[in-house]
Amino acid sequence: MVVLLPSLYMLVRQEAWKMVREACHDWLEQNHWDLKVTRVVWRGFDMVDMNHRMILAGVIGSTVVHVFFCFMLVLGAILYNRSLFIPWMVSDMIIIILMLITFTCWTFMSFFVDLLVAIVFPVLGAWYLD
Repeated sequence: MVVLLPSLYMLVRQEAWKMVREACHDWLEQNHWDLKVTRVVWRGFDMVDMNHRMILAGVIGSTVVHVFFCFMLVLGAILYNRSLFIPWMVSDMIIIILMLITFTCWTFMSFFVDLLVAIVFPVLGAWYLD
């Protein structure tokens, strides 16, 4: 629900997306990195901004599917049917793999931002993954 409701709100209300976009642009302008890194991040922001409806629709769709698999997990536990656990396990495995890839990429990128971020982010990311 933490992902579903804000994504749905940003999909429905264009002003909410503009506010998030402006906050990201302000953050990027305040943080001065290496020129190449800044250009790549600007291009990434522009790509996300151009395709934000499709990205938000994908996030909402995958969240709804995962919630459905969670309900199947509960139903499988109630009915003692272990085959209903499999969709949730696959979905959770995909989420963990995506989080691991994101964690690794952001840990590498944090070295370009600041030494404090490079120290704190891996600790917080590992705590979140655990």
